[in-house]
This record gives sequence, structure tokens and C-alpha cells, in this order.
Amino acid sequence: MSRCFVRTTGLVCPVGLTAPTACAAIRCALNVAQELDFEDEQGEPYYASMMPDLEPGLSGRERVLALLARTLNQAVAPARYGRPVAVFVVLPSSFANADLSRVLPNLVGRFESPVALDASRVFVGGPVTSFEALAHAQAVLATGQVAGCVVAAADSFVSPLRLLELERVGRLRRPHDPDGVIPGEAAACLLLDRYPERALACLGAPGFGLEPATLWNDEPHRGDGLLEAATNALAACGYDLADMDTRISDAAGESFDFNEQALLVSRRLERRKHSFPLLLPGGVLGEIGVAGPLCGVAKAVATYQRRYAAGPRTIVFARDHHGPRGAVIVESTQGGQQ
Repeated sequence: MSRCFVRTTGLVCPVGLTAPTACAAIRCALNVAQELDFEDEQGEPYYASMMPDLEPGLSGRERVLALLARTLNQAVAPARYGRPVAVFVVLPSSFANADLSRVLPNLVGRFESPVALDASRVFVGGPVTSFEALAHAQAVLATGQVAGCVVAAADSFVSPLRLLELERVGRLRRPHDPDGVIPGEAAACLLLDRYPERALACLGAPGFGLEPATLWNDEPHRGDGLLEAATNALAACGYDLADMDTRISDAAGESFDFNEQALLVSRRLERRKHSFPLLLPGGVLGEIGVAGPLCGVAKAVATYQRRYAAGPRTIVFARDHHGPRGAVIVESTQGGQQ
């Protein structure tokens, strides 16, 4: 599959309301986690990284859709296409039983460019679903039927239901269990097209894998899923892992994910590298679910725009603790070392 190009990015999160400001705050490792108004059974407060200006009393689903609308407005505002664009929205599994028939029409009402609703789609799933939507968008672009594609994802764990979801499966960071995550919320968006002359970055085809080991079984953790995803993404672009300058993961604090990165490097890196940095937006934003992978892509683009990248090639990872893994190569279009 041929590559596509990132024309604009959008990112809305507790540390920034635009992609440039959010990525600058992530680079500075700002932390805005705050105590919530309710406590667990032991009287310990919950903490979350939450948007300060969303209307109080919104449900978890309403928070997700509000974040999504904001980031879509950012990413598509500068775009003016005479031909239609397709829109691919990724929502968390909490929307699995929701009526999604009006989601896209409501979101694209303010677009300046015409929208091909028949080619657009809403995806529901886990974090790796965001890269599946990205692959679908690339396939639609390759047909030439649309001028561009919008890929957006939003998620929020700042609700009692989602907090308990993390707690029930043992993933919530608590005083007695620091190997967990801080709940967060965010939305990220990419506008993709086929025009390299006005691109911020180039995207390869995503690669996918499946990890047999999870947090809840006794399978040996060898990093097979991440290795498979990285190998497929690298092969699509004709690179080795050693050709990458930076890694970005949607990991949000669990040792399972960091061990997996170490396994990937030990099994796949064929040449010695003096430096191979791993950037972790989730260290600031907390667990942001399906928004995490696209946030990683937006972060990679920002390192090229602001010229603090370690080099012109970044591999961005997505992980789902139920098994799926994803990876995609993000390349600078500015040429040379950043």
C-alpha cells in the first residue's frame, strides 16, 4: 500500500487545547492529575487527568463526544477541498451498544469541505482500533475516490463506570498498587491526503500483531505481538528497527508495557544504536484508551515541526492488553536530521 501524508493534526487534552500546546506540555512533562470527588471503599481518593472546562455532570459518553467535536474542528478548519473527504471516527468499547447512526452527521455539520458520508465509518473497540481506522483511511485514499480522510479518536476514563472498569481488572494505580495507570481523557485527529508538497509528515501502512500473554493469563511474555506489529510496519516502508530514530508508545505506566519495549529491542534491533529514545505521552496524560495511538502520531509530527526530533523516522506503537498490537512509521517530510 502506498504511503499517505499528514496535512494537519488536532489534539485536545487536559494539558493543552491544541496539538502544538498539548505536545509542548507533554514535552515538559506537565502533570495535572487531580483528586476526584469520590473515594474507594478504603476512603482513599481517586485521581484523574481530566479536562477542566467540560460542563459538569456530563456522562462518560458525552465527555467523549465533546472532546471529539473539539479536535475535529481543529484538524479540519484549515482544509478546503473541492472534492469530498471521508471521516473515520474511533470510539471506545463503552459505545458498543449505543446508537451511532447520528454521530457522523452531527460531527461533520461544520466542515468546509464536502463529506462523503457513504465512505465514512465509525469504529468501536480498543486502542489498536485507531490504527485499523488509519489503515482503512489509507485504503480509501488509494482508490482516489476522496480528496482526503479525517481519522479521529476520543476516549475518557473520567467517569465512575470507567474508573471501576480499570479497578476491576487491576489496572488502576492506587496507593497499595503503584503498577497501574492514572485515568485520563483526550481526543486526537489527523487529516490525511495524497499531496506531499503541503504535508507535515508521511505515514506508512500500519502493521498489526497479536500478543498471547496478557495481564490476566499465565502465558510467557515474549513480546511476540509487538514484534509482529513492528516487523510488518517496518516491512511496509522497507526499514529495519535500527533505521528508526525514536519510539513513541501509548503505554501509560504499567511495567508490562515497558518490559515489552525492552523485549522488542532485544529481539529486533540488529545494529547497535547509541540512543533510541522512548517517548510516552501517557506519562503526562494517563490512560487515554483509543485516543492514545493517534496522540502518539500527533506527538511525532510535533517533534518534526518544532525541530526537536532525534531524527527523521519515528515508530509509534499501540497496545491493547487483551492482545492486539499495532505500529506505524511516521517520517519527516523536511528531510535530514532534525
